[in-house]
Amino acid sequence: MREAEGLTTPDALLAVRAGEGDAEAFETLVRRHLPALLPLASRLLGGDRAGAEEVVQEAFVEAWRRLPEFRGQTPFPSWMRGIVTNRCRRPRRARRSAAGDEGVTATVMELVRREPRPGGPDEGAAARVLRAVADALPGVRAGGCRISPVADAADRGPLRVRLEVAAGLNWTVPELAGRLREEIVAAARDRLGLDVRVVDIAVVDLLLDHDHGP
Repeated sequence: MREAEGLTTPDALLAVRAGEGDAEAFETLVRRHLPALLPLASRLLGGDRAGAEEVVQEAFVEAWRRLPEFRGQTPFPSWMRGIVTNRCRRPRRARRSAAGDEGVTATVMELVRREPRPGGPDEGAAARVLRAVADALPGVRAGGCRISPVADAADRGPLRVRLEVAAGLNWTVPELAGRLREEIVAAARDRLGLDVRVVDIAVVDLLLDHDHGP
């Protein structure tokens, strides 16, 4: 997931997307927080840089597996620091050579892309399409996207979409909700062949302009 210049998608939204199987959202989290976690692990391991890289790599893989249950009561960086700290306390085997930040990121992403995610692949692909519709609007970043049958409908009948977003100050909530409903219904019909009858929009965070990227 490429973030627009000057906009940073909040960790909470990225964590939700990663929990639903979005590997690009997870890679953004890895790149964002790896530089802070490596010094922490190195300090806890007495300056062992290679050991720190191995611990942080394992911690991110553990986080990927646990993200479907992550509810955000603890900020994502604090949650990751807890995982890293716990792993540093475990006995370690002989170390490999240090690989650097990019090497650690590449290894983490290679491992997580092999991990299965609960839920059907069709729903995950549809959710990615609908999140991309929201991301295409200026000053909007999508988070969780749930697709379910309308109450009492048949399995292949009308659908309900619940989409969480962060939005900039250029939108009012009614304006954004109306625009997203139109775009999601049209994309579901034209690109996915889905009959979406109900679209619930939840604005869960404020998206701010930043002088720097993520």
